[in-house]
Amino acid sequence: MMEKESIHISRLKEGDLLAFEYIYNQWNAKVYYFVKKMIRNDVFLVEDIVQSVFVKLWEMKETVDPEGNLGGYLFKIAKNMVLNQLKRQIHQDRYETNEIATSKDYLYNNSTEQELDVRFLESILQEYILELPEKRRQVFLLSRKYYMTNKQIAEHLGISVNTVESQMTKALATLRNKLDKVNHLYMLPISNLILLELLKKM
Repeated sequence: MMEKESIHISRLKEGDLLAFEYIYNQWNAKVYYFVKKMIRNDVFLVEDIVQSVFVKLWEMKETVDPEGNLGGYLFKIAKNMVLNQLKRQIHQDRYETNEIATSKDYLYNNSTEQELDVRFLESILQEYILELPEKRRQVFLLSRKYYMTNKQIAEHLGISVNTVESQMTKALATLRNKLDKVNHLYMLPISNLILLELLKKM
């Protein structure tokens, strides 16, 4: 963690509003981006959750570790709030349709949280695919989205099979590296196996 941020967290713990404002300005956009990737169609709800994250930070300021991972701490709060919102929505939907939930309902187990993490990574992955060099992106999408073989891709694009294989290898390496970094940054409990499955099905 940067020394400057650590100092502001120490001041935050003492109730310093200027320190809180600094942290808010540094992290508000990042938290908004994180939440928006999981709640795609409700900007007002996204904004409410982001504001609630920082209210929670202020309420829990005495427990924040100046030497810890502040970003991970904020993203964890945000994900829990999104998850709670999802649980409430599912519960409401089931109540309205008179559906009876069992005591082992998936609503209260880890599968819902994992689905939320995967949804976030899928959204991020779409952006990373668009950032690939044009030819590499074409090869990747023809393979993963249209299920074309390397030979078919080569014929379609007028390039050699070796070039197709090379472009796919580079695309997968780039995307895997970026997903690994995102997984670490946001402290998501996503296994390497799930990351690989994401790349296979895109």
